[in-house]
Amino acid sequence: MSDNFKRGFFSLWAILTGIFVTSSAAITTLEDDSVKLAKALGTAMANTVEQVMPSVVVIETQASQRFFDLQNWQARTMQRPVGQGSGVIFSDDGYVLTNNHVLQGAQSATVVLFDGREYDASYIGHYPEAD
Repeated sequence: MSDNFKRGFFSLWAILTGIFVTSSAAITTLEDDSVKLAKALGTAMANTVEQVMPSVVVIETQASQRFFDLQNWQARTMQRPVGQGSGVIFSDDGYVLTNNHVLQGAQSATVVLFDGREYDASYIGHYPEAD
């Protein structure tokens, strides 16, 4: 091998090795940045959930069902669960916003707060087209 060829080969090798090392370092930096970003997003999400969780409620719905009690020979009415959904308290005086389908078919509803307190809900209105 000629000296020029060796010099050229080693120069090329040094350049390629430098690019590879640089690329490897760049990938490692990118991976490190991605991990840092994922951790930061996770922390931000956890902080947000902690702040808004008290305003998120569970809505339990019930409906009346009539049946005939054969033992006592009389018609009876019984409340039965219809469904469950979620909602958000959006005003200081306790108005809750939920989807139309959560209350559809219900005759009564109970709102359960994050801390376990329960309140009977009054139905104000609906907009099924937005559901």
